[in-house]
Amino acid sequence: MSLPLSTQDVAESLFYVLSKDQRVTSYRVNRVQACLEEAKGAGNWQIVLKARQQGVSTWIDYDQLAECLVGVGTHAVVISHSDEETVELMD
Repeated sequence: MSLPLSTQDVAESLFYVLSKDQRVTSYRVNRVQACLEEAKGAGNWQIVLKARQQGVSTWIDYDQLAECLVGVGTHAVVISHSDEETVELMD
């Protein structure tokens, strides 16, 4: 089952992030993340050669979380190349 709203709508309505200056703020999709959402909506597979600090990992995590929150029988997992990196992604 897919979301009735886009992941962007769900993320911007429900999720918060810690800003670079350590303030909790409402999540807002950036340009890179909007491109990922658009490609997903077109039914395309996405292979991302990613630069650091573009929000790709955050977007993937939020996309999976949004699907799990409203999708019946939806499961997701986050895997990183090390336990420390996985903890950092979830911290």
